[in-house]
Amino acid sequence: KGLPKIKFDMRGADSVSRQLGEFFTAQMAQVGIPLEVIYNTFPAFLEKSKQGNLQLSLGGWIMDYPDAENIYQLLYGPNGAPGPNDSNFNHPKMNALYEKMAAMSDGPARAKVIAEMDELLQEEVPWALGYYPSDYRLEHPWVLNHRPAEIILNRLKYLRIDGELRAKEP
Repeated sequence: KGLPKIKFDMRGADSVSRQLGEFFTAQMAQVGIPLEVIYNTFPAFLEKSKQGNLQLSLGGWIMDYPDAENIYQLLYGPNGAPGPNDSNFNHPKMNALYEKMAAMSDGPARAKVIAEMDELLQEEVPWALGYYPSDYRLEHPWVLNHRPAEIILNRLKYLRIDGELRAKEP
């Protein structure tokens, strides 16, 4: 009770950003947290992020490669703004675990370090995970090289069409 308004920066000013801003404002108001939603252009949002000038924001991340390091780098203290850790989270134990994990080969010992990081982050993380989009795909047998992968955004360039198989389909 009695909290000052929290500045909530959005990455855009389009209708989806406005709907999300209204939704979050209403949801936070139900628990007594006032929000001041700021609708930025994407370049303005990136500049604020780079300067470490965000109090609360809505963001997202698509993995660049399929390894836990790709996510944990976002919570590694030395990667703070203007780096990928735009929350500027800086926890000495997390930093030490990240450095240890990043230098290890895949295997049970590394998995144990990752589990320890997960446990620490359950209590300390500065993120609230909101939603996970899902994709559904249908494909024909004549579409070749289709590899469903959530982290590869340029996967369509690998598709090939087998004309003979396509011609045989009713």
